[in-house]
Amino acid sequence: EVSPADFTEYMCFHNRKLFADSYVPLPFCFPIRRSDRHTPEGTVSIEEQAVRNSTSPSIATPIMTMVAKMAGQHSMHFPLGASTTVSFDGDQYLHAWLVHQFTSQPMPNVSLVSRARQFSSMIVLV
Repeated sequence: EVSPADFTEYMCFHNRKLFADSYVPLPFCFPIRRSDRHTPEGTVSIEEQAVRNSTSPSIATPIMTMVAKMAGQHSMHFPLGASTTVSFDGDQYLHAWLVHQFTSQPMPNVSLVSRARQFSSMIVLV
């Protein structure tokens, strides 16, 4: 029996042939850093735990997304509290995710995962 995870694996293979190199879906797993001159402070990813069958456990893997990039033109900011405002700038990205589901199968479990290195921290705004 073909599962959604098997079909997704096939589509990842097929998409590498179908799309031009600049449009091939990429794993949603990115380093977080202060600037290009700094080493990563951590990572952020969206991971899915696809359901294969009841006997074999599945491993969480980053989802494959199509990405559009726009150069950062202005800084953005948000209030953190009554007297604190966080401002940030950089390139802006738009991600699209196409998920496959069969009628008889449940949707994969999806989670936003952020990992900070030891002695590092980050704010995740969703």
